[in-house]
Amino acid sequence: MYYEHFGLKENPFHTTPDPRYLYLSRGHQEAMDHLVYGITQRKGFVMITGGVGTGKTTLLRSLLSDLDQNVKTALVINPFLTADDLLPTICDEFGIDAPETRGKKGYLDAINAFLLDSFSSGRNVVLLLDEAQNLSRDVLEQVRILSNLETDKEKLLQIVLVGQEELVHVLSMNELRQLNERIVVRYSLDALDFEDVKAYIQHRMMVAGCKGRIPFTNGAYKALYASCRGIPRRINAVCDRSLLAAYSRNLKQIDKDLILQAAKEVTGHTPAAMPEKKASWAYVSLMAVFAAAAVLGVAYGFWQGQNNTAEVQPEAQTQVAAPAPPTVEAPKALEAPAPQAPKAPRLAAPGTAAPPAAPAEPVVESPAEPESMAVTEALAPVAEPKENKEAPPPAQEAPMVEASEPEPPAAQPVVQMEEKTPEPEPVRTVGAWALDTETSLAKLFSLYESNAGIKALYGDEQAGIVSFRARAEVVKFFQRPFRASLKGLEDSQGGHAVVVGSFSGGFVVSDAAGNPVEVSLDDFEKRFSGGLVWLIPEKLWINRIGLGDKGPLVNWIQDVLIHGGYSLSKDGVYGPRTSQAIKSFQTDFGIRADGVAGPTTIGLMYQLAQHLPELSD
Repeated sequence: MYYEHFGLKENPFHTTPDPRYLYLSRGHQEAMDHLVYGITQRKGFVMITGGVGTGKTTLLRSLLSDLDQNVKTALVINPFLTADDLLPTICDEFGIDAPETRGKKGYLDAINAFLLDSFSSGRNVVLLLDEAQNLSRDVLEQVRILSNLETDKEKLLQIVLVGQEELVHVLSMNELRQLNERIVVRYSLDALDFEDVKAYIQHRMMVAGCKGRIPFTNGAYKALYASCRGIPRRINAVCDRSLLAAYSRNLKQIDKDLILQAAKEVTGHTPAAMPEKKASWAYVSLMAVFAAAAVLGVAYGFWQGQNNTAEVQPEAQTQVAAPAPPTVEAPKALEAPAPQAPKAPRLAAPGTAAPPAAPAEPVVESPAEPESMAVTEALAPVAEPKENKEAPPPAQEAPMVEASEPEPPAAQPVVQMEEKTPEPEPVRTVGAWALDTETSLAKLFSLYESNAGIKALYGDEQAGIVSFRARAEVVKFFQRPFRASLKGLEDSQGGHAVVVGSFSGGFVVSDAAGNPVEVSLDDFEKRFSGGLVWLIPEKLWINRIGLGDKGPLVNWIQDVLIHGGYSLSKDGVYGPRTSQAIKSFQTDFGIRADGVAGPTTIGLMYQLAQHLPELSD
């Protein structure tokens, strides 16, 4: 097949719901957060709806792989069960022994006993019903009866209904109003927007093993969006067909014509033009709390460090000198539109007791959006909306802003930054450092691959793409290389900059030849559109840490929080106090405050922290 031709290990566009390939767009992350919130808070009912092929089942499979061992789950995928079949099926899925001769009452009694035993043992029980729009009214009424199994204060069974949009209409029927009124956590999953389509394809190609240029042109992305309307299942089919066509013609690049031909074969029509892109912001609006944070050091570390070999520092800790991630000094803060009451950041630079008394930036709220476009917590790539030239875009939940990290335990490897004095002359011509999508992503990947510190900690760990939006004053505190989107440029002109470091007056970026270029803060801010992308080791990306969890990642999270000024004691257990501190952290950075350290939260800490956790296999 075409795998070897494009440097892939497997098919990146298969249509089976593989959780590894889940791209957490803003909408998908919000849906995941609703699921986790409803389950962990024992809300009883959670409902997720969305169009055909929008990724609902893949989201469910990912949820099942993420839930901890204290959650017992059963997934019912047959929507044509009768009311008589439902209870025996549930008993089978949970491994409950029930007397068949006693009918429904016997099954209900057995299920109730199982739920009470699970509750007394500290376990949560979740029933997931996929394709729920096809369930009969009798089955849905039986589901409602199951929700009556509860204590005085807690729901014993959490029920997740996942289905197409018709499910909303089914539940609006008068006969099902009691069930409908009990559903307190709902989310409607939307299709991907244009920028999400690009990030979705890049994400799947990288998971499948692509380590260089993504072979799709910008014209191909536009044709894909026009023909598939942001539906992941359609995108997979068209991309698979186009890669096969390119292989058969010995082509290394997928252009618009290949996509249009593949789309015509798959969907039966050829789109005339790409629909107008709706302005959407990746994730929640980001609070510019780091404008008052301490200066994190001189830049250039990563760029200089990537050409140096690892050295062992003469410290008590075992330190692995990596290509130093970029540190940032805080230049003057920008004006934030629509300021609210400022909130002082808690995170200080390593080795400092508290941040210097700089004025905190006000919180910037994003415009109200429909529930289906609400934002949430997670690290997957996100879209970069069309720039509004009339007003600055609202700050959105950005990837982790560099926070000062604690010094790790004595035996723990760390990734530290080297402080260098910048040498290149400032360059103001944007053409000298603006890169197209493929070149910038390839450069970002090469920087990740050359990072000795990350390799020492995680080996040849597959990288995941993280995509967010933030204001320029926030990205000044990032510790690791990232790609920033530039406004006013077509991709062929170079729509991105790869930032590898910083200095007191701006940023250090990489030009097309791989040379460092100094860009003033003023030039960068004029061009920066808010879109950000960086890479993170998969071992960190896939984690979702909640109550009761232990291990090196929990220790690291607690270190980050403690040294960031959050009220917490380090005990190695993700307990209520850690969860509360995480909620405060999430609130400070505009993430949905659910108290769970999911991909977005861990991702922020990854970009903020100088020291990274050493995880066991």
